Amino acid sequence: MSLSQQQVMELARTARLAVSPEEAAALAEELTGLLELCREVQDADVQGVEPLVEPSERPGEFRPDEVRPGLTQEEALANAPDACDGYFRVPSMMAGAEGEGGGA
Repeated sequence: MSLSQQQVMELARTARLAVSPEEAAALAEELTGLLELCREVQDADVQGVEPLVEPSERPGEFRPDEVRPGLTQEEALANAPDACDGYFRVPSMMAGAEGEGGGA
């Protein structure tokens, strides 16, 4: 299947993409090549080929879960730009919120 420049322009319009006629001509060639590759894959004889469950023969390798000490509250807040009463202080995200912490 071959795409024309006009078909590419229509696809671009549908996708709301600004494509010049020169770009459409180049895209028509590229897309036609991709469609041909898709056709080859679609026509490939896969009779007797087992479905692939894992892309690799080795299953996923993960590190074992280990309990490790975390940061203390003081360590976590050490580089915070603003902290109050042991918590991070952040700008309010609520429209019209009163006060510095945006409390209700």
